[in-house]
Order: sequence, then C-alpha cells, then structure tokens
Amino acid sequence: MDISEIVTGFPLDRVIAFDTETTGLSPERDELLSVAVVDGNGRQLFSSLVRPSRKKSWAEAQRVNHISPQMVRDAPRIAEVRDELRGYFTGEYLAVSYNGGFDVRFLHAAGILENPWLESDFDVMREFARVHGSRRWESGGYKYSKLAECARYYGYSFDAHDAAEDARATAHCFRSLLCDRKYLEFSYGSVVDSFRSPSTSQTKATIQAIEDILDGGHRAKRAGRLSMGEITRGKNKGEPRYDVVVGDVVVGHLSASGMRAARGFAGVADAASLPEGMDCQVTLSDTGGRATCSVALTGDAPAMSMALAQAVRDRPGTPSTSGQSPRHAKGSAAHEANGELNNAVPTSAGKPKPRKRWPRVLGAILLGMLALDFLIVIPTYLAAGQLGAALIAVALCVLSGWGTVRLAGVHVDRR
Repeated sequence: MDISEIVTGFPLDRVIAFDTETTGLSPERDELLSVAVVDGNGRQLFSSLVRPSRKKSWAEAQRVNHISPQMVRDAPRIAEVRDELRGYFTGEYLAVSYNGGFDVRFLHAAGILENPWLESDFDVMREFARVHGSRRWESGGYKYSKLAECARYYGYSFDAHDAAEDARATAHCFRSLLCDRKYLEFSYGSVVDSFRSPSTSQTKATIQAIEDILDGGHRAKRAGRLSMGEITRGKNKGEPRYDVVVGDVVVGHLSASGMRAARGFAGVADAASLPEGMDCQVTLSDTGGRATCSVALTGDAPAMSMALAQAVRDRPGTPSTSGQSPRHAKGSAAHEANGELNNAVPTSAGKPKPRKRWPRVLGAILLGMLALDFLIVIPTYLAAGQLGAALIAVALCVLSGWGTVRLAGVHVDRR
C-alpha cells in the first residue's frame, strides 16, 4: 500500500494528473488549445494540441501559453480525441489537478465530461493552501499559491503554461504533498483520530459488571484495555472481536463498526491482523437504568506511524537531469538529505516568499479611520445640513474601503 492509497484511497497506479491550455477564460466563448494527462508518477499518457472550431485568434492567451494559430493548424479537433480522453475521467482514476475547476469547466464544455465536476478528484492548489497558505483575513480562507511556487517549494523546476509540463509538475507536487509531514498529520491525522472512539455493545453480563464497579454511582473513568477475544454466538460466532477490559473484568465488546474503527486506528485491513491488545480509557456510566461503557484509544496511532514511515519511502526525489532538459534540474537541497520525513519538508530556500504583514496593519488603521468617519464626521455634516459634503464623504469612504481591502488581501492566481 503506497502513501496515495493510504491518504486518498487510490493507489498511485490509479492516479492521473491533467492540465489544459485555452484560448481564454470563458468555457462558453473560448476553446481548448492543448490537453495533457500523465500518470501518478508523471509519465505521459496523453498530450496533444487541439485546433479550435470557432476561434481564429487569441492574442491575449497566446502571450501566456505561447500557442499560436499556426501551431494548431494541423492539430486534431477535440471531437477526434474526445473518446480517448473520456477514459481517464470515468471515476476509476483519482483525477489530480492544480486549480482544476478551471480545466474541468472547459472539459465539460468540450463534451469530455458529462458534468462540470469530477467524481474523484484532488486539487493540489487547495490542499497545499490548507497547510502552507497564509490566511485571508477578509474571508477566513487561504491565499492560493501559483503552481510554480508550489513546485519550487518541493524542489521542482519546469516551464509553466505548457499543459504537459504543468501536468507533470502537478503530479510531482501531489506526491510531494502527500509525503509532507505537515500535510499528512493535518489530513490523514484527523482521519485516524476519528477512529479513537470505537463504538461498543453490551450484554447482560457486561451490564452487570459495570453496575458492580460503579456500586451505586452513575459515572466513572478507568484505565482499560482492548483484549482480543471472539464472538461467542450468532452467525458470526468465532470471529475475532475486542473485549473491553477494566482490571480483569470484561465491561463491553466492540461492535462491528467499532472493529472497523479499531482496524483504521491500527492501520490494518482485517481483524486477523489486529494486535492482541490496545490501551484505552474507559468511561462507565449508569443513567436511565442502562449501564454502558465508552472507549477512547490512547497512545500513538499505529496507522499514523505506518503512514509516516510509508511517506519516507514514497517521497519523490528531486527530478534527475539525466536525459531531461535543464528545466528539470535539481531544486531544493532538502531533497538530498537523509531519509527522515522531516527532511522531506523543504527548507525556507524552497518556500514561496512569505506574505508581508504591513499591508494588513495599514489596512486595519485605515478601516479604523473609515469607521470614525462614518460615526462622527458624516453625522456632523448631516446635522449641519451639509448634504453635499456628507455625500462626498460617503463616496470617499466607499472608495477608500475598496482600496483597503485590495491592499490587504490581493488574490494570487494559480500559476
């Protein structure tokens, strides 16, 4: 099981990364100029220029992607490659992209996708921002980084605005992000933590045991342990099942869903691979005439430790220059370090430049002055009957407010 399957549920051989170049920004008015698809390791699966059906020129887009009308004159129409491309977007593969919403809308407009969304997708831009993006104070979200910035963070150089190059860079950033300890603990760590409280079931014997321990009380916490036993009756008789043990007394059993949670916490696929026991905190309660117990697994989750170890094995190295163009030359020195996962997170030399804080401070001061203007100056004008002056002050406040927001929270485009 590779790190991709651990985190996303899709092994790397069922991952594709894709990118497009277009004649403009509107899926309704503009058309595809180039489409590229690579596998999870960045190996090319499909790459082709596309000849538009309606557009004859696209000067503004050409300045960005350097694709001229002459270059696509003999390229296939999108209808000629549509069926081949559809095979990559059926949901069988995890479709990885960078700001993929843009590309998906064009693929839908071109008839490659039935819907303007993907069944299984992973947007590296958004996921990277969740752990490495600075907060946008006005919206509470994150500022997005360009693909080139994300790639540089992970030690990868390429020529942006070429669909094939962008797709390969996206695949590299995807693999690097999954092996980034900060992202792994943020994303997969929260999944593992959700397994810490497996559900339990009770029998007459365990209910009596709880009542005996509580001895008339209503609630108590005890150090406990999950001890492997087996189901003793019913159609699943003989199958492995954890007993909840306090001292040497069984006070409950893990339910079927609880056993699934225990497997998730331990990072194993079946009950037979579970350890003989796991430490836990047990809460005993007797309210409403019903004695129950709940479990909270303690200690480090084996699943997280296994994921961190797999990330060390799977993290991509800096692309080799052997047989490649100089644009794939080595990047961050952090990728030349030893095998510890912490060294997979690049040094500051590979990070996007930090956002300056002075615009936010200045923005806060200006907003305070605007509030003072609304609360004192404008009412003073109105009280004096100076309507014209009040209207001018309102207009100035609106323009200043707009400028302040722009100053403090400029959006970064995807590349």
